[in-house]
Amino acid sequence: MGGWPNERIIVLHSAYCFSIHDNYYKVAYYSKGKDSPFGPSWFALPHEYILRSVSLSIGKCYRSNWFEASGFCGPSFVYGKKGLYETSEKLIDKKVYSMGIEGELQFLFRPAKEVGMGFGFYADLNLIKNFAGAMVTLTLGNGK
Repeated sequence: MGGWPNERIIVLHSAYCFSIHDNYYKVAYYSKGKDSPFGPSWFALPHEYILRSVSLSIGKCYRSNWFEASGFCGPSFVYGKKGLYETSEKLIDKKVYSMGIEGELQFLFRPAKEVGMGFGFYADLNLIKNFAGAMVTLTLGNGK
């Protein structure tokens, strides 16, 4: 029987983007899993991964008066734990660490230079557990 994986989990993604000359950079933090900053997820299973990712990416940004498209790629450090059942009453957590490659695409509508709203896609390829998804994006900045 096919279908989506049993991982319906909210991901927290925060990033700081900046430019130096014509190059764009992004420092990002992802939090994925049942132990999110918003509290336990009602969809989480005991054997799921709880992952955090910190990345530094370089990218390109294309802007018009009303729209912006950007893409970033770079190394990431992924860490966290995997819950494993030892018995039906005891849960054991296995700590995990890995290096990976993170990528992100964003498409924004900019009603003002300081505000953008849109959607994006992200992925992190690593040795623990690859993850990818779509996101709704709100950006705030100085419009430079």
